[in-house]
Amino acid sequence: MLRVVSRFAGRPQVTAPFASLTSTATATAATPFTPFTTTRLLSSTSKSNDDKYFQRTSFVHPLSQVVLEYLQAKKGGWLLQQGLDRHLTINPDGSFQLQYANEDPNVNQARIFTTYDRMEAKHYLVVQKGYLNERYLLQDNKASPWHANKKSVYDRIHVSVDELIHAVERVDGLQREKNFSSRK
Repeated sequence: MLRVVSRFAGRPQVTAPFASLTSTATATAATPFTPFTTTRLLSSTSKSNDDKYFQRTSFVHPLSQVVLEYLQAKKGGWLLQQGLDRHLTINPDGSFQLQYANEDPNVNQARIFTTYDRMEAKHYLVVQKGYLNERYLLQDNKASPWHANKKSVYDRIHVSVDELIHAVERVDGLQREKNFSSRK
């Protein structure tokens, strides 16, 4: 299960497992162009069982929400296999970061995240893992909606997520081959 970390006032706060959040999430708008908020259960520092959880509302950008929902609903096994089930951060701007688990603090942490490039006015899904540093277009805010791709926003985002997963699997396969051949 994914664990969510929301950043409020610069301090990360660990929340309940990500899998349990969709049942408690409430959306005030559901279009890809209208922001919405989700209600999350955050674990409390209280020792009382009565105060085990308290609610906090945090903004999740609609494009990030579509990515996260697709990963959870359709690619949950892949998330577990990759070790991405424990470290989800929701940033104040509504973007997210999934960080690979790594016990060695000297190793640069691999991650998958969403970002917005203000110069290009584009939203991206980015993966950084080893030598892999790629970004996948989620939405181009400068493109005219009349001349844009006829696929729905959801379909385009799902394709971007699938392309990212294939790139990670390709690099992981090459790394396994390299490790296997070096043992001979």
